[in-house]
Amino acid sequence: MYSFCKFSLSYFLVGNTSENISYQFVESFVVNIIIIGAGEVGRHLAESLSTQLHNITLIEASQGRSDAINESLDASVLCGNGAAATTLAEANVGECDLFLALTSLD
Repeated sequence: MYSFCKFSLSYFLVGNTSENISYQFVESFVVNIIIIGAGEVGRHLAESLSTQLHNITLIEASQGRSDAINESLDASVLCGNGAAATTLAEANVGECDLFLALTSLD
């Protein structure tokens, strides 16, 4: 009997053999993620997800915070209003798989 388990945005096939459970790597995919808000939660989430080799775009309204994060994070950082159509178009929102709005105004 086989079942699919989703763990950390990667898929693994779990097969039950007669003596033990075997894990086989089935598929890993890169997820395009847009995060609006680089506060404590947004930044932590972006750091965590970027280590898993996902494409992260972080949108932050504060220029100072955007610059600091851009230097320390493996992600695309945009300074702008996350509710503005031009900023979302620049972030390529139409191609994202996951969109997270994590500002204090949401």
